[in-house]
Amino acid sequence: MIAKQIPLLACLLLAASPLVCAAAAPPAYTETQTPVASQSPSADAARTPPIVVAPAGTIEGRTIGAMDAYRGIPYAAPPVGPLRWEPPQAPTPWSGTLDATRFAHHCPQTASYSGFASTTEDCLYLNVFVPKNTRPNANLPVMVWFHGGGFSVGESNDYDPDKWVAHGRVVVTLNYRLGYLGFLATTGLGKEPHDQVNYGIMDQRAALQWVQTNISAFGGNPANTTIMGQSAGGASVVTHLVSPGSKGLFQSALIESGSYVFLTVQTLETARANGNAFAKDEGCAPADTACLRALTVKQILAAPSPGGVTAIAGGLTVDGTILPQAPLDALLAQAYTHVPVLQGTNHDEFRLFTAELFDLSGGPLTAAEYPFFVQATLAEVGLGDAAKKVLKKYPLSNYASPDLAVSALATDAAFATTAMVSDDLFALGTPVYAYEFADEHCPDDFLPPVSFPYGAAHEFELPFLGDSFNRTLLPLKPAEQRLSTTMIDYWTQFSGAGSPNDTKTPLWIPYVPLVGDVNEFVPPSPYLSTKFQYFHKTAFWMSLSGLGDLALAGARGDGPNSAASNVHPRFVTLEALEKAAHKVRPTAN
Repeated sequence: MIAKQIPLLACLLLAASPLVCAAAAPPAYTETQTPVASQSPSADAARTPPIVVAPAGTIEGRTIGAMDAYRGIPYAAPPVGPLRWEPPQAPTPWSGTLDATRFAHHCPQTASYSGFASTTEDCLYLNVFVPKNTRPNANLPVMVWFHGGGFSVGESNDYDPDKWVAHGRVVVTLNYRLGYLGFLATTGLGKEPHDQVNYGIMDQRAALQWVQTNISAFGGNPANTTIMGQSAGGASVVTHLVSPGSKGLFQSALIESGSYVFLTVQTLETARANGNAFAKDEGCAPADTACLRALTVKQILAAPSPGGVTAIAGGLTVDGTILPQAPLDALLAQAYTHVPVLQGTNHDEFRLFTAELFDLSGGPLTAAEYPFFVQATLAEVGLGDAAKKVLKKYPLSNYASPDLAVSALATDAAFATTAMVSDDLFALGTPVYAYEFADEHCPDDFLPPVSFPYGAAHEFELPFLGDSFNRTLLPLKPAEQRLSTTMIDYWTQFSGAGSPNDTKTPLWIPYVPLVGDVNEFVPPSPYLSTKFQYFHKTAFWMSLSGLGDLALAGARGDGPNSAASNVHPRFVTLEALEKAAHKVRPTAN
């Protein structure tokens, strides 16, 4: 029973072991589609189908209600054979009219609640959704959505953007390479004459370049493009903000629960060591790229994560080109694309992972295990001597259960504090609109019950922003529906104007560095909260980790050559939390 519940949670961000995900997910979807250009036209209502003539070619879509949908458009060549672990290449032009009435394959992954199983590497497709009967060159704002899933699972198919489209927006969703297929470094690959490691990010950039070339034909304005995403999708947005090669491809950035990336990118040396270990496990010499490219997708998906820790199965790496430096270092140096930023976290982010690491893996965390877990987590990041101080700050007597105590600690350290520090640094050079989603009673029917309320956990804001093509969720309560309407208004207004404010919504005051006030999203209407930093104890974590020195240096404009630049902050990461859970329960995790 427990095994069947794990991937519901693990694959949302940490991307649990492929073997666990495969064994534990709901009935797997079997991809039987033929390549999209060969699909038979769908039997839709008796109406003239929408057709777009774009630089990429002629494309036939399908009308769904008040929205014209063009699904399964190739933006890059299939990354198969010799193109596996190569930067994305231009797709082969099609002749005639492309049938874009159905979704195409999504990228290889095991089954999870973030995506159906797939073993098809031919997956670099995107989807375009526009208001019905939109004419070319209508100059509508464009919203490009990067899905979440820990860079190991997820798909474009899940997001129904009809509510954004109803606000006069052109919405693009896309697939990108995941896991080892999207983020692998080895000795052999490092000798090839091309950018390496962050292939999934290269895919996203190729999709953004496709948008720049083609979106006018659908009625979108390429000069008014917002990149946006949740979790790994939010981390992707951060990456494009600090990646010089993505500059000019977007004009605003929206980050949902993606601030953890400021703490979790790996060095090229670490990525290569992990990749070499993967190669050896699969019977290939690390320098033998032909052997690696001959592996089957099933072999790759079945490979264990480095050290058994799922958070680093495949992810972002400082490679010197796509990601020249760690995002935190880039922000301190103000070396990022200065466009308006809307960023936020959820009030109870880590409760989702507490459920996965403990309740659904052997039962709730016990009072005896709690100090051991805290000590082990802090020791992983060189803060073991601070365990007593942290336990005093988060005493069990203040919480209804050890689960809720560790959830608060990890939410504050890994999500809230990183969000605040990055907001401080972003706001030195560009307008920032900060939020916290804090509906403690939002629907959680898509998750198994645990011993504590999920509250406003990781990804729980998504049903407030739109529907899903793949999941039916409980309807929002009237007060929640009012909040949902306001959030959608904010998101779409931001995508068009670089500011979420208009006459229909409560005023959202831009973030002020070091003040820390955020827009608190609670039903029925958001309000400006002055308590975010106090509730989440951000000053404590900034002081403990050294992040405070960096933030103050940035606020003073000291720059990368200041004394503070020599500070090497030690902070609680998702990887450290998961490793500590392995130590507390080595058999359950």
